[in-house]
Amino acid sequence: MTILNRKAVERPEAVNKEKVNVYLKSTFAKDTAFKKVFTPALGKGINNSPHYSFTIGQAEFLNAI
Repeated sequence: MTILNRKAVERPEAVNKEKVNVYLKSTFAKDTAFKKVFTPALGKGINNSPHYSFTIGQAEFLNAI
């Protein structure tokens, strides 16, 4: 099952029409499928930075978001 099917995306964030940062809903923090992306690099708690990030091949893709 995908992130979109599970309705786990809190919000996508376009950056300079070149990149998209994806933030997940905090209610998925303990879900085993997403546990790794919610684990902060340092310390404890929940990682609030973008959980996923990708480069956009074409700017027209942003209209679909």
